[in-house]
Amino acid sequence: GFHLLAPPAEFLELVEALRRYFSFPRQPQSV
Repeated sequence: GFHLLAPPAEFLELVEALRRYFSFPRQPQSV
């Protein structure tokens, strides 16, 4: 099953990859 409390390292890496790919604008860009 899918462990929500203890996600595998692969899932964490996937999340980081998605964050870097989409690059969520957390801070207001003043460009």
